[in-house]
Amino acid sequence: MRLLFTSDLHGLISAFERFAQLLRQAEYDLGIISGDLTTGFRSDELEKIKDEQDQIVDDILEELHFPEEAIPIEPDKLLVQAYRKKEIELKKILEEARKPVLFIMGNDDGIIGNEWDSTELLENINKRRMKIGLHNFVGYQYTNLFVDGPFEKTERDQRKDFHQLKKLIDENTVLVTHGPAYGFMEKGRTKQEKSSIGSRALRRLVDRTKPKFHLFGHVHYWFGIYGNEINGAFPRYRKYVSIDLDSNNIDFVR
Repeated sequence: MRLLFTSDLHGLISAFERFAQLLRQAEYDLGIISGDLTTGFRSDELEKIKDEQDQIVDDILEELHFPEEAIPIEPDKLLVQAYRKKEIELKKILEEARKPVLFIMGNDDGIIGNEWDSTELLENINKRRMKIGLHNFVGYQYTNLFVDGPFEKTERDQRKDFHQLKKLIDENTVLVTHGPAYGFMEKGRTKQEKSSIGSRALRRLVDRTKPKFHLFGHVHYWFGIYGNEINGAFPRYRKYVSIDLDSNNIDFVR
């Protein structure tokens, strides 16, 4: 089985289209996206940038060709409608590949706090195990708590989740999380971001359950491979990850 993996596409239409185009190729059986499907604005963030929010709204509406007659009075409600329309648009692109795509949400998907629903071809695997062929796929969307978003949790709450999640993971499992585990490919490179943002609770889960692969994103600086842990964050290097689960061969594709 060969899968195509990516993360942190942040609503970029061309990135979704290229992912779907590659996934249509006969060599791929499955697609995986590990969160930050869009880029959201929270209410508190909008309050801080009140002078700029009209331009933000205008930019979103222009990109989505949103009809003027549908514009509500409150900017927050407008953003909710705009991002829901964006969800429909992105799902349509992915479904055109006619291949199954497993996904989870990410911290930047928190504008309206709801998860994308599964469809015939798109499957939300957060806190679930899905068996395909000889392999299992288990997802977990929550990153370390930073601004109290709907897809963020404290390490203590993550440990509670992992007490149940560890029962779903074995040596044939591909673990899909949005955030990294502590220790590898999870520190920023600037003075402002040099502290670790990886989850220690997730590190313990990975070390104890030993999944076949651990796929994640979130930290854009560290796209690449460390052992069986793969950061597929798209924005910095603009590459996708091709993984053959039978041979363990890994390639980067554009």
